[in-house]
Amino acid sequence: MDEQLLETWTIHNRINAYLLDNIAPEALSGTAASKGRSVAEVFAHMHNNRLAWLVPAAPDLLSGLVKLEKQTPADVAVLRRSLEDSGEAI
Repeated sequence: MDEQLLETWTIHNRINAYLLDNIAPEALSGTAASKGRSVAEVFAHMHNNRLAWLVPAAPDLLSGLVKLEKQTPADVAVLRRSLEDSGEAI
């Protein structure tokens, strides 16, 4: 795979982790302007979309990855771990 593409993905993934790490836990329930998703739901949506792309592209990489449902409590540790895992799989 192209080195620049891998480097760009790594940077993108790291920036999302930095962003999540710097959001106060109580702010995760705040609602974003678009589609009315909370901040936590935006991060969960990002993770879930990664899983959706893996289904047709590399289903074997889905092992151990779990979709985050809307009922999943807004928890920085769960979101961080999920994004790390799906980011690594991608």
